[in-house]
Amino acid sequence: MSTSLTKQVSHSLKQPLHKGLPRLEARHYIPLYQEEPSHDEWWKKIDVSRKFPFARDKIVELFFWILGIYFELKFAMVKNILTKIGNELATKERSHLLVYAKEVMKKLVKAYFHEAKWFHTNYVPTLEEDMSLQLITTGYGMLATTSLVGMIDVVTEHALEWSVGDCKISAVELLMKYHGASKQEAGEELQKGVIDAWKDINEEFLRPTAIPMPILTQMLNFSRVMDVLYSDGDNYTHFETKLKDYVTLLFVSPLPM
Repeated sequence: MSTSLTKQVSHSLKQPLHKGLPRLEARHYIPLYQEEPSHDEWWKKIDVSRKFPFARDKIVELFFWILGIYFELKFAMVKNILTKIGNELATKERSHLLVYAKEVMKKLVKAYFHEAKWFHTNYVPTLEEDMSLQLITTGYGMLATTSLVGMIDVVTEHALEWSVGDCKISAVELLMKYHGASKQEAGEELQKGVIDAWKDINEEFLRPTAIPMPILTQMLNFSRVMDVLYSDGDNYTHFETKLKDYVTLLFVSPLPM
């Protein structure tokens, strides 16, 4: 019997799980689970670095990203949808909403194929061509619409139609190529676009709003995460920057009592 299992049995004899407070028992179980050699085996079996060398193996950073968008307990299903579009909607008789998730996924895949065509034909797109495609290939539009599908208590078909429409919301090399700008000048030019995008976001929140506030707030959270991770560099790629401190604050360091 493993040390972890021994501790679990010993605790259960003193405080049966059925008679204990669920949250207290969960807190007691977490460190015991971490002692199990197989506690992260599911992720190791996926073998991301070997099977998907084009993807970044960043499960902690990804969890931080998603939690920044949907941290409320009531959106637990949304967090699941962001990793696997599941069957739960069908059991809640909202499966027809999956049509919107499928449409944005098809739009994303088509954009990826378009980028692949550019690459294999050595075509260098204009800034306008690249920016219009990057708005799709970032995957953010797909994630935003897909996550709304899980907000079954507040989302409407009108809101989903709004999310799949043309929204108001790296091109540096293209600016340098076509406009002769330096890297710093190109970055400053793109930053102006970011400022304009935030103005559009703020405009959407002017009351009365065209879309329910809970949905607008979730869209805002997507932008907030981007601002936190990229406003002063690529903190998602370079974890040892301030992102490590954020993860430690949220998931490691306990609040002083």
